Amino acid sequence: MRRAALLRPMALLMVVIGAFFFVATRELWIVPLTLTTYAALVLLAIGDPIFQNRVLGTTEQGQRIPQAPQHPHSSPEQRARRLPRGESRLRVERALEAHARVLVAVEESDEATQAALDDALPKLRQVPELLLDVAEAREKAAAEAQTLRSRTARSGNERGSRALASLEEKLRAADEGLLATIPDDLLALRAKVVRASIEDGDAAAERATELDEALDALNRRLDALCSTLSAPAER
Repeated sequence: MRRAALLRPMALLMVVIGAFFFVATRELWIVPLTLTTYAALVLLAIGDPIFQNRVLGTTEQGQRIPQAPQHPHSSPEQRARRLPRGESRLRVERALEAHARVLVAVEESDEATQAALDDALPKLRQVPELLLDVAEAREKAAAEAQTLRSRTARSGNERGSRALASLEEKLRAADEGLLATIPDDLLALRAKVVRASIEDGDAAAERATELDEALDALNRRLDALCSTLSAPAER
């Protein structure tokens, strides 16, 4: 608060004006007058409730004004484009394409099918976010593995070697155990949607239940893998 008052443009302008007149006239009385005026403006600013609210970002009742996020929420496609180019990014892009096909299949199905899939749809929409969480965690883990690899090569530290081996195992689990298979998993879900749309009665309900359970399992796998990749490596 005090710093903001000292740097208030009006107060600084008074100092500049006083300095200008002192240089022009060489009258010594201008110096104390300028400093006194500057101090008065600073004290008035500190006691001004409007100025306090503006500096502290609060309302007249002292409540903090919510700030807009600096980085608005990015779509899965935008997040995918920020991934480094390579095999992981290609797999994520293929998975997003497969996910879009599942959504199209749901949207093009009849009302009865959409009603049966009502519980599964929020879980389906959650898949891309979880997938990108995994992909981003995978890239961070890969960068950390590269750092550990260089450090271990220089020092030959046994603990560093174990940490590197553990991290590389996590990366293999991400690449082989999930990222490589998720496009096919999503296309299998699309097939369940199509089958549910052409069946009726108990068969359609059974397909919807299978889809819901498959989405639960997929989201759990994604969430668990993200947690594993995000866990700090042993040092």
